[in-house]
Amino acid sequence: MSLAFCALDGLDADRLDGLCTLCRRLSMVRVDVTKRIDFLVVHRNTDAPSAGGPLTPQMASAVMGAGGIFAEYTGGPVPWQVVSQGHVFGNYGELITRLQRMNEPASIMELRRTLQESTADIDAEVETVAALAVLCQGYLATHAADDGLPVVIPSDELYDTCQAALKAMGWEALCRTMGDCGTRRGDLAQHRSELVKPSYWADVFDHQRPTLTTIAGKLRTSPTAIQRLLDFIWDGDSVRADVQSNPVPALAVAEAYLEMIEILPQIGLPK
Repeated sequence: MSLAFCALDGLDADRLDGLCTLCRRLSMVRVDVTKRIDFLVVHRNTDAPSAGGPLTPQMASAVMGAGGIFAEYTGGPVPWQVVSQGHVFGNYGELITRLQRMNEPASIMELRRTLQESTADIDAEVETVAALAVLCQGYLATHAADDGLPVVIPSDELYDTCQAALKAMGWEALCRTMGDCGTRRGDLAQHRSELVKPSYWADVFDHQRPTLTTIAGKLRTSPTAIQRLLDFIWDGDSVRADVQSNPVPALAVAEAYLEMIEILPQIGLPK
């Protein structure tokens, strides 16, 4: 069943068109303000509820009272905030970004969760993925030969996955253009024994296993490869011991990195 939404904006037609286009992608059906509404979206400056306007305080209250969402936005740099249960306010760009994370068709439960979730939780998890991506790049660079391709390893799957990850991070192209990967790899290879230790990765996060529960709720796929990499670093909430039989494996790092570059655009960061 499609959600019914109403969007008012007497100030910016392009902004309104962009919002309506996105809502249609989420299988939301636009209706008149007098109809039953699941999602009411207004520009706070031009469409704020008023006794004499097209939107009255009673209409906004009715939407929230029925379990819907009343979202007010502005073009200014206003932090996203939950005014009350079912009532949110913030910058237009943040509103669009949150809606873009949703899956089609949208549900009222997903809509409420997405628009009311804490930005602090999102920001922390975005930083986690970004930090892991940098760690993966450093690790993978130590596993590359002078030509930017993976060192010779017995597993075809491992070689192919590492090659794909190195290519995605631009290392192979760098070696072709710069011609000094041998020197760079020699410097990096000195740190290989450290990069395979679980403690090396855990130190970046103060030994606390990071969570990705908020991001996972927004993605089209579950971050299984990243979680698998974290499992090689942590056993539950405890950091695994730095022993020779317990390294962080190259295949897990390469698979996690390839998953990260698919996830990063979905959470608002470049690959």
